[in-house]
Amino acid sequence: RQPGGNQDFYGPTIETCPNLFSRGEIFVQQLVLNPVVLNVLAHTLLPKVPSGPAAGPQEPRHPLEDIFPLQPRDPKLGPNCHHYRASLGSAIQVKKGSKPQVLHLEMDIYHPYIVQAPDSPDWSVAVTFAGTDFTAENGATHIVPGSHRWEWDRDPLPEETTQGVMPKGSALFWLGKTFHGLGRNTTDVPRTGFLAIIQVNWQSQEENQFVAVPRELVKTYSEQAQRILGYRGGNVVWATGYELENLLRAGDSGIL
Repeated sequence: RQPGGNQDFYGPTIETCPNLFSRGEIFVQQLVLNPVVLNVLAHTLLPKVPSGPAAGPQEPRHPLEDIFPLQPRDPKLGPNCHHYRASLGSAIQVKKGSKPQVLHLEMDIYHPYIVQAPDSPDWSVAVTFAGTDFTAENGATHIVPGSHRWEWDRDPLPEETTQGVMPKGSALFWLGKTFHGLGRNTTDVPRTGFLAIIQVNWQSQEENQFVAVPRELVKTYSEQAQRILGYRGGNVVWATGYELENLLRAGDSGIL
């Protein structure tokens, strides 16, 4: 756990527990790999190879298709990436006295290197799971509906926001280019949520999951959990001697 800090982004009354994917398999297996979540990711990020059976069976591919695409890519139909993978996992607790968080975009960290237009593809999806009830009084996340279609230089007005009020056990999704931010907690009960950000595989992770999660721990995870952490092929971040579909297994050279 990281105690509240003096950063303007969080403030002293917000505590975070980062690197949730390294805290055991429950977070990824029970929450991130939920079939509903996988379906949202598949239909939003439009991968060539989804990360789970919830996305449906895949058509056979020509063996050279991963290297030389055989059909033109359509940004609205995909594929927009080879697969998607985890960018960040964090628990966030909002305590009494917190101030509303500045409204921001998950894609802000890539600006100005990646600038998304209103009609550009979606390259990341965030989902927060309610560990407690989310209410207007205890800091339910503020969302600006429709802001994912705005020009990059437009800022939201207070009256354009709404809050993700929901009971414990629910999930709230937003796109990487949607304005959002933690709310103010005026109650005596902390508001706890579990956040996951999933993105296209060619985009650098906010948390480096290959470093953050010890490899010996990842080996104990299910193959599906390993894949969503990034241990799979796709001609990006590969290494000679490792199987492309699972970098945790030894290739013919026996490196591992």
